[in-house]
Amino acid sequence: MHSDKDTTLIGYGASNRELERYLSSIGILPSVRTNQNNGEPFFTSEKIAFRSPAVRPDKIKGSAKVTSEIALATELTNGYKIGVTGSDGKTTTSTLIHKMLLADGKSARLCGNIGTPAIIGATETKEDTYTVFEMSSFQLFDMRPTLDCAAITGISENHLDWHTDMGEYVNAKENILANASRSVLLYDKTLLEMSARHESEYSFFALSDFEAPRGAHKSCIKDGFILFDGMRVLEIDKIKLKGKFNLLNIQCALCALYGTVDLDAVSEVAYTFSGVEGRMSVIDTLGGVTVIDSSIDSTPSRTAATLSALDKSRCVVLLGGYDKGLSYEALSDAVRGVKGAVICGANSQKIYEAVRGVVRAHITNNFECAVREACDACESGDILLL
Repeated sequence: MHSDKDTTLIGYGASNRELERYLSSIGILPSVRTNQNNGEPFFTSEKIAFRSPAVRPDKIKGSAKVTSEIALATELTNGYKIGVTGSDGKTTTSTLIHKMLLADGKSARLCGNIGTPAIIGATETKEDTYTVFEMSSFQLFDMRPTLDCAAITGISENHLDWHTDMGEYVNAKENILANASRSVLLYDKTLLEMSARHESEYSFFALSDFEAPRGAHKSCIKDGFILFDGMRVLEIDKIKLKGKFNLLNIQCALCALYGTVDLDAVSEVAYTFSGVEGRMSVIDTLGGVTVIDSSIDSTPSRTAATLSALDKSRCVVLLGGYDKGLSYEALSDAVRGVKGAVICGANSQKIYEAVRGVVRAHITNNFECAVREACDACESGDILLL
């Protein structure tokens, strides 16, 4: 058992607050350090430092061994462990996997980056428990979890305000494969190269047919069906989620669970699940205008994917947020053809410069004004996309 001088928490967000509750329950009262985001390093003399996901490990100096809440939680969790990461789609895919497990009658929990700290209930898991961890690059940066199944939905530019460069970001994602018995990957060049560096039972997925590496399983789409190793599993027209990107999410979930759950459970969820909150979820219809919340779309690639599933000519788009250090050039093609765009937030000027040549767009001062102006630009039959 550690004393107060042995353990410290670096940062005090949701995950470390829950970790403190767990440590206190077993007699460990850690110290807590925060620096109010001033960028200064943390100096430690303790044996163990648990960092919040927002804190880079190289910002922690001193003698402490640096780890995290989710790293401890995966060690304490019993049963079957599935980890999901990726630049886009990991929340939807994690949710699909969890719902499919429940539909099959399994005892299943969903935790991690999706919002529920993984330490909650970790010690209560049993050998027949299935745990789905959504894992971010921040969490994976300095951990190599032991997993029964690891899934990567795909990798594109993201979080370059936190990572030093794209190479570091990709390396963090790759850590999920290091100790996985089974691995599920989008079929592309980057992930194929990754797979060659790790021993695992592999499944690959893509929208169109492809030649899978020898010995690997594959899922593709052909003649209106999602296939797994050539067998028709799901009929596309019956799937409730819209957009090609959601077909990839369903394929990823299918590959992760094939042989683990009955295919009836897979189809039950695929044919009824309408999406996670903030990801193409319909809020309401006001005056004939359909209001869609897709605020999880925090990168140009996500925005492009969402718009590809809608009639752009009837869309007024509300864009903005904080600056993640990304290039906004891809937004130019993404919003080409939309009815209009209203922009607000810390990154508003960068977005405006990227899109002003292809769409009627202007910047407003705050979110309330932005929503009002976007509503004013809509007519009956239009879509207001947040």
